[in-house]
Amino acid sequence: MNNFLLLLILILIICILQGLFFTKMKKGDKKSLVEVISYSLIITGITFLTLMFLSAFGKINWFLNDQEWPIGNVKGALIMDGGIYVAPHPVSGRVQIYSEKLEYLRGWNVESYGADFKLFYFNELEFIVYFNYRNNKGVRYDLNGNIIATDSISRNEYLDVLENQDVLHIPTPIYFYPFTHFFKSFFFFALGMLILVILKKDEIRKILE
Repeated sequence: MNNFLLLLILILIICILQGLFFTKMKKGDKKSLVEVISYSLIITGITFLTLMFLSAFGKINWFLNDQEWPIGNVKGALIMDGGIYVAPHPVSGRVQIYSEKLEYLRGWNVESYGADFKLFYFNELEFIVYFNYRNNKGVRYDLNGNIIATDSISRNEYLDVLENQDVLHIPTPIYFYPFTHFFKSFFFFALGMLILVILKKDEIRKILE
């Protein structure tokens, strides 16, 4: 089974348990039920954000085990020889390879440490990953994730890529969408906090007085 699906199931179990033990919900108590939902959203958001942060720093390669990271829509993908797609996903710090039918083939971490990066076409079997923080330097990879060399990128080449970024849609189940971007994960956390603040507004007012 996909590790991301297992993680979602684990999060669901944790949320149910914390709902049973953390809020002491009474039968028919709608306020307690809403409080359970708010804490569940907060836990879910924090988990998603933490996982993306760790992936960007290359700390959970063992968890992925060459599985596909859900990426949804991406900008700046390359089309290589034979219709192979190379898709960048700065949020997770990964590059992923797809067939011409958009079937996942392989992927790896490029050590972006959370920074943005762009892809540049080099030849039909190689491409360059350019990191904004490396002073016009990029790392050239082949389609198997092997590092070939370090290359320089001119400012004109970089600007040309920025102006010609097409959006590639990678089929992604809707329940994996929170993994595709920081903002989508943060939405869960922010929504949970907003609900909790509304529920606890009287207690918060007393503290501030």
